[in-house]
Formats: sequence, structure tokens, C-alpha cells
Amino acid sequence: MTAVASAGGSITPPSQRITHGQIARFDVAADDGFKVATITGCGGQLVGNQYVTQPIASACQVQAEFALKTYP
Repeated sequence: MTAVASAGGSITPPSQRITHGQIARFDVAADDGFKVATITGCGGQLVGNQYVTQPIASACQVQAEFALKTYP
């Protein structure tokens, strides 16, 4: 499985070998002045600064999108 990030942040590791039925965890970090906009893929959810997938049944990809922070 792989993970990709837009400009403005990172998701690590960029790939993992997962056995059928295991979950994967990715660390998510926004650069200064950016925030996490969306993270999708592999049926997961963001828990703090970590994206945790559902049990993996086939190849999939996690995509992290970052956006500029806005201030009122």
C-alpha cells in the first residue's frame, strides 16, 4: 500500500507491506502555515496526527491533502 501527500505537508511512511487483515498507520504532519484538509483511502480515519486504516483486504492508496491556514 502507498501514501501520497499534496504540497504543504507529509505522510509517512510512503509505503508499507501489510498482511491481509492487518491495519496500517501513517504519521501525518502539516507544514507551518498549513492544515490537514482531507485524508482519504483504505477506509481509514485520522486519530490525532495518525491516519489508521481499516483491516486491509487489497492494495489501496492513502491520499493526504493540505490547505493554507486562514485567519479571520
